[in-house]
Amino acid sequence: MSEIWVTFPDPQPKKPRKRLVSPHFIDIYRPIMKPGCVIHLKTDSRLLYEFLLETIKEENWTLINCTEDIYNTNCDTILKEIQTFYEKKWLEENSIISHISFKIN
Repeated sequence: MSEIWVTFPDPQPKKPRKRLVSPHFIDIYRPIMKPGCVIHLKTDSRLLYEFLLETIKEENWTLINCTEDIYNTNCDTILKEIQTFYEKKWLEENSIISHISFKIN
C-alpha cells in the first residue's frame, strides 16, 4: 500500500496502545506498506491529534503535513472534498477537523 487513511477513529482516551495510529498499530500495518507509504489521520479529537504529533517526534517518523483546522485553513482541497459519515456529523456540531500526514522510517 502506498497510502493509508485513518479517518475518525475512536481516540481511545484511556487506552493509548489501542489508538489506530499508535506504534503498536503502525507495526501491524508495516507488512502491507510500500517503501515511502504515507499515513494520514483525519480526526475531530484534539487528544488524538496531539498524541500523534508527539508520537511522530518520539518515534522519529517524518511529519509531512499537519493542519489543525482544515476548514479554516488554506489546505489541500482533497481533505475537504471527501467527507465520511462522522466528519459530516462533527461538522454539524461545529467540531474542528484536523489532519496529519507522515511517513515511518
